[in-house]
Amino acid sequence: MIRRVEQRAATNLGWRLASGLVGLVTAAGCGMFSDSGQQKSPVVVVTPGGGGAGGAPGGVGGAGGLPKVPLPVCGNGILEEGEACDDGNTDPADGCGPLCVQESGWTCSAPVASSAPASASVSPSPSTCTATHPSCGGAVPLVCHGTDPDCCGSGMVPGGIFQRDGFPDPLYAASVSDFRLDTYEVTVGRFRAFIDAYPGSKPAPRTGRNPNDYIDPGWDTAWDAQLPVDQAALIASLQCDSVYPTWGKGDDLALNCVTWYEALAFCIWDGGRLPTSAEWNYAAAGGAEGRIFPWSSPPSEDHIDARHAVYSPAEGVAHVGSTSPDGDGKFGQADLSGNLWEWTQDWYAPYDSVCHDCANLIPSVDRVTRGGSWYDDASYQVAASIDTYPPAFPVNYVGFRCARSPRAGSAATSTAPR
Repeated sequence: MIRRVEQRAATNLGWRLASGLVGLVTAAGCGMFSDSGQQKSPVVVVTPGGGGAGGAPGGVGGAGGLPKVPLPVCGNGILEEGEACDDGNTDPADGCGPLCVQESGWTCSAPVASSAPASASVSPSPSTCTATHPSCGGAVPLVCHGTDPDCCGSGMVPGGIFQRDGFPDPLYAASVSDFRLDTYEVTVGRFRAFIDAYPGSKPAPRTGRNPNDYIDPGWDTAWDAQLPVDQAALIASLQCDSVYPTWGKGDDLALNCVTWYEALAFCIWDGGRLPTSAEWNYAAAGGAEGRIFPWSSPPSEDHIDARHAVYSPAEGVAHVGSTSPDGDGKFGQADLSGNLWEWTQDWYAPYDSVCHDCANLIPSVDRVTRGGSWYDDASYQVAASIDTYPPAFPVNYVGFRCARSPRAGSAATSTAPR
């Protein structure tokens, strides 16, 4: 396998190309942002019985017809009988689906009108949907040891414009919309909850879509064949070598030896998705600041040591947040440099145009990973660092974290910016 890694970092004297480059690994395939949201259903009126002229008392049925009986209108922001939720359907992947069905990884509720009959199930208020994060929903809470003890914390990343990979070429310009990115890499303990629910935790078709990218198709049923058939096979797949797998060695260790398909399946089950390469790079670079390392303040600061990241000569994967807060990024995420490379949504391809909420969705050979690892030296830990691997190939220095909708009311923790 040819390993291709690009690292670019800014200095006060200009642009510096880190050592060890083999080729240019970037991602393209821009998708325009859809402002329209989900299309609302039309109002349907049923008039049982009746005849005669339209407009007569009783409605369309005319004179003698029974009163109009309105059917539920999915998308009107009113929870009506027959609907599991209705939040106005202004955003996809916000917990309430386009058919007013609650999405996996969310709970939705709305108050019932106080003047309504006791038997009524109608609320004049939109549903409020809250991410449940089933990976942290066990009887014994999972505790992580970074600045935020919540293993399922997910910090808000305000959208903006930046240069991908810190490179001043016009084709590297990109913008991303608001999203949330998990504070920590997914741990062994969180993944155990996914295994306990497996194979019932496998994704349904078209779930896990990026709400900021209307061309994102979500989970493809063709990928089902890439998932292990049962719990035993899934556990066996996490033993990608005889020395370094983290499965079974500590609940707060970052999970490695996981394929791209398994990572995406987990994130969907947990109410999220994999971040795009652009989103991940934006968070690590501190947005428009274009930081050399996630912790660089000022952005041109190029100092790194073992207080900031887990990298060679580290002996293996560390528990998540082990270098927090010194190594945290601007938006509060830990381990964006080092510990494990992290899967992103994109296939590998060179950049060929500016990007707005884009991901390269055109099938290729490899998927993009970001961030450096315990196995790599300091030159691989810059915010612009990229590597690529076949999506079905588990590696002992590759893991992942999930991205999520920015919708207010999420149960996930929003970590204060640094």
